[in-house]
Amino acid sequence: MDYKGCCLWAPDIPNEDAPHYVIVASDKNSKKEYLVVAISSIKYKDDGSAKYYDDACVLSVDDISDANGKNILKKPSFIRYQYALTLNVDELLERQILGGYQLMCKISDSLLERIRLGGLKSRELPPRYLSFFKD
Repeated sequence: MDYKGCCLWAPDIPNEDAPHYVIVASDKNSKKEYLVVAISSIKYKDDGSAKYYDDACVLSVDDISDANGKNILKKPSFIRYQYALTLNVDELLERQILGGYQLMCKISDSLLERIRLGGLKSRELPPRYLSFFKD
């Protein structure tokens, strides 16, 4: 299976106490690894202003929907490049079968491109992952 563009529910990213939706944001590399990025909702202060968030790739609630057209996101969100990691194709499959990863949908090519461009400008993406976003 080609995981590029898959949106999954991941009960362990960044950890089991804070599960997130994730997106497989790249093609697999020569090591059969994909770059996976997390989605996090934008948090707000008591006065209604947004707390700090990485604005390199902001998502609206209608950016990701399932096959029935239902929005996956409930709140304005952003790509949390800080939580990026690589997963081998076999690890992804194993986590789907045994680890509770649930495939939600495939995202659009235009959103994948926004994530790629955001990764190139984000100050939160660990530099070792930049190669996944270069042409």
